[in-house]
Amino acid sequence: MLFGLLVLFTALTISGVAIYYSVAGLVAIFAAAAVPIIIMGTSLEIGKLVTALWLHRNWKRAKWWLKGYLSIAVLVLMFITSMGIFGFLSKAHIEQNLASDTVLQRIEILENKIVAEEKYIARQTDSLDRITNKDTTGNDRFNKDIDIEQKKIDDAYARLEVLDQDVEAFTSNNKGWGGTSRVKQGLALKEKQAPERAILFEQIEKAQNKIDEIRGKNDKSLDKLDGQILVIEKNIFDANGRIDGFVLEIEPLKGDVMKLESEVGPIRYIAEFVYGEEADRNLLEEAVRWVIVTIIFVFDPLAVLLLIAANMSLKQKMDGKVKNKPKSPKYKTEYATVEKEVETNSK
Repeated sequence: MLFGLLVLFTALTISGVAIYYSVAGLVAIFAAAAVPIIIMGTSLEIGKLVTALWLHRNWKRAKWWLKGYLSIAVLVLMFITSMGIFGFLSKAHIEQNLASDTVLQRIEILENKIVAEEKYIARQTDSLDRITNKDTTGNDRFNKDIDIEQKKIDDAYARLEVLDQDVEAFTSNNKGWGGTSRVKQGLALKEKQAPERAILFEQIEKAQNKIDEIRGKNDKSLDKLDGQILVIEKNIFDANGRIDGFVLEIEPLKGDVMKLESEVGPIRYIAEFVYGEEADRNLLEEAVRWVIVTIIFVFDPLAVLLLIAANMSLKQKMDGKVKNKPKSPKYKTEYATVEKEVETNSK
């Protein structure tokens, strides 16, 4: 009796779990009508169990068409239960894969952002190199222009020095006889040189102004380049800061991926053991499907058959009690009277 009750309890437990999984799976399939599906699925599951028990108790007395329909109904309901369980377990596996895919996509997005920032830094570095090269080229051109104008000044001063020497040749030797005449000649020569001297002084002034202009433009250009360099350096610094932020975001996501991969580790080992090769995504999916099929193959059928077995055990126990029930005194008196009458008649 105790064992029969244990079998009954086990059968009802498995049936209850099967009903829950089946109804949850059907709700996942028909999510738009959750409450009606729960009511329908629960009633059909209970009806399946009652029908299986009724068939077992009344198999010999029931009509063939009734037995046939009810048997088909039980098998179809077992298939629906298995389908619901398959949907429930598949949904759980899909949600796990979805979580993993979501994390991987987030990591991929962040890695793409890092690559974009690195390309941006490379472009900014190229711009900085071009500005530096431009600065060097500009300095070379600046020095060359300064040298040209400075040469004009030097040439002008050199010519003025020659003119002064020519004048000094007369004015320096102004003593003795004819000194006054030589001074007059020197002054006359200097007066004669006046137009050329004016041209030379004008040339010196223009060259000096040109040098000042070149230096002013160069200073402005340098200030502009310095500003561009500061902007580029700030851009590179900011990009590196963003990369550091992306890296900090990726680290916990990688931890989540490792956690999710550890959750599918057992099925991965099973797949690699069965198929003898490294398990990829498709192989894991196939292994999961076979595991689910194996579970549903023994889930609901085991619940139904255990319920029938419990019914058999309890029925046998009850029949044994009735058969071994002690007879009442009235029954014994009547039995003795009948036995005596049989013996009299036989004589």
